[in-house]
Amino acid sequence: MPQPPSVVGLPVRAASAARAALALCPPGEVLVHRQSFAHTHLYAGSSGLVALTDRTASHSVCGVRVDPQTFAELADVRYLLAGDRVLAADRFTIELRRIWRTRVPRLRLPSRATLEDLRDRLADAALGLPLGTELRPAALVGLGGGLTPSGDDILCGALGAAHAWSTQARIDELWSEAIGRIATTTDLSGQFLHAAWRGQVAGELRALLMALPTHRWHPAYDELLRVGHTSGADLAHGVFLMLSTLHDEEENRIDD
Repeated sequence: MPQPPSVVGLPVRAASAARAALALCPPGEVLVHRQSFAHTHLYAGSSGLVALTDRTASHSVCGVRVDPQTFAELADVRYLLAGDRVLAADRFTIELRRIWRTRVPRLRLPSRATLEDLRDRLADAALGLPLGTELRPAALVGLGGGLTPSGDDILCGALGAAHAWSTQARIDELWSEAIGRIATTTDLSGQFLHAAWRGQVAGELRALLMALPTHRWHPAYDELLRVGHTSGADLAHGVFLMLSTLHDEEENRIDD
């Protein structure tokens, strides 16, 4: 097997990365090219997949965003060697200078009016599954096509929303229903689901969750919908489903 490159004496290319991605490429880790797509090169390490993307891709939970030249040159790079916040190819080093957050904090529950506004906006969006699809994790995992099936994106959105506004018991209940089906979806989507269970989500989804309790969430929503073909809308759909469940439960408690 060819030897991985050294991190010493190579030209430096600046990049940004998810905080969660740093744990996937500790110093000394060798990442091996797995697969490439239009905007993503996937590399596998001992702890999971790292997605090296161009700047049109989302701020994914395992993402490293590079400039267009570096992205093009990575098409021929089989191995990356991790150093201290660097990834070395044979001809250049990628320095992870800017880090984006992925962990969802506890947040105030958005209002019923916000929920209804979100529903109205999703009604006009390109969704992978019908609006109001039942939140049944075992049925959602792997449902749909593509690198991240729509059912998985919905579940990631719902798990992120649960971390923001619900309880650990609910999060674990959702996960317990999903985990037996994880092997049926793609490796990358399964990794995203694991991360969402731990409260780590794409930067665009995190931004929407943090904005929804305010009156200034529409820009974050619009930014999320730019992710993928339907992935961003599907993530927002999952947020809507969880938020709708929480409001229904709250109203039932009041009625009782």
